[in-house]
Amino acid sequence: MSATAVTFRDGEVTRGILQRGTLAYQSQGGWRFALEQNPVQWGFGSSGGYLMGDSARAFPRVSVSTPEATLHLWSVPLGRWSAELFYGRLEWNREVPEWMSNRQFQLTAVATSGDIRRPDLSGARFTGRFGPHVELNLAGTSMWGGVDPTGRNRQQGYTWEDYALGFFGAENIGRSEASGVQGQFDLSNFKQISMGHAMAEARVRIPALADYFGAKGASVYLSRGSKNVNWQWKDFLRHPFSAIRRDLSKDWELIKRGNVRGGDYMQSIWGRGTREAVPTLEHANDMMGLQLVWEQWDLAFEYADTVNIPADGEGYRVYSHSTYRSGYARYGDSMGLPFGGDVITRTVDLGFPLIWEGKGRFKVVNGIRAFRDNLALWTTAHPGQVPELDRFWFLQADAQWRTPNGRVGASLSTERDRNLQFVASAPPRWGWAFSVFQAFRVF
Repeated sequence: MSATAVTFRDGEVTRGILQRGTLAYQSQGGWRFALEQNPVQWGFGSSGGYLMGDSARAFPRVSVSTPEATLHLWSVPLGRWSAELFYGRLEWNREVPEWMSNRQFQLTAVATSGDIRRPDLSGARFTGRFGPHVELNLAGTSMWGGVDPTGRNRQQGYTWEDYALGFFGAENIGRSEASGVQGQFDLSNFKQISMGHAMAEARVRIPALADYFGAKGASVYLSRGSKNVNWQWKDFLRHPFSAIRRDLSKDWELIKRGNVRGGDYMQSIWGRGTREAVPTLEHANDMMGLQLVWEQWDLAFEYADTVNIPADGEGYRVYSHSTYRSGYARYGDSMGLPFGGDVITRTVDLGFPLIWEGKGRFKVVNGIRAFRDNLALWTTAHPGQVPELDRFWFLQADAQWRTPNGRVGASLSTERDRNLQFVASAPPRWGWAFSVFQAFRVF
């Protein structure tokens, strides 16, 4: 059992919040059951991952984790796997985030029809280890339920199948792509239950690279996240060889077309999101990174590209949705990657020792946010303007030291935005934040 409470002065009122808390039981066999409110980091990235990062305020949830076990298929080992599931609930007063690249479209929709309040958030992650050097993450999260603008609970009238599809965000693959006919979708029982996201990522440790830099460890990771998992599984089960043949034929066409275009075929194949023979992450986003760890230092480089397909306000968005207007956020902060979606970011993250056995960290991020709004709505809000790319720099420095009864430290961060919310004439905005903290044990 643990808890972290924060008190602060807001004008003439003193307020307090439960920032973190855990009530958990860990069995000797490795099972863990918890009622908790802690940051979730479901990824190999420097700030967590595409699905769940540490940039937003933690939310209350129930979670279950399994012990690690070796799986086999016909006596062939398939690695050591573990699983984690959670079910939680977000805040009542939702707000459309400032970073959302189709914000004017979402604000207009909220003003006319409202937003879903107090939505549920659930997720499942399966982690595999293949020897000492290779790790794999397969995960999905789902925003569903909540209270609609009329005050009705969205789960009212749900069947057990609806609850299961909502929890895993699997209504699209479980219903609409289950017609059994190639290229056709079954929308007869489609209810737009949830806003689902999925992720598949791998990390490989490279001892030779660590030796080259004199480090204790070195690893590279590649992550792909998406808004949708595409797989017409009924058609595949009925006609598996035909589905495989069509997939290979389309890949070969992309290869031939890429050779004509000058060798960009690998990117074309990599970007395909509509394969028939295997589950495929559709409308995908990619992230890759390199991490080095020494005795007292660590260094990470990361590149993330979440710029999705262009559309005019509607369509697929990273962390936004046509029903859940405030998207994948808590109190306006992204619950996945720290700068939200539809951005390209380049990150350098450095950890280093300080005097008196302290620990410091410095992070710098350069980012570009793509315009994905409804042009007519945006132009009405910004008459006479032409949207430009939103470009920003972010820097953060942290320092902390252990004390006999806890920790003490400070943090300084700044962000500079140019063409904020895509307005070219807007002056560059600087934002600064400085904090000093002391954490101590009560008992």
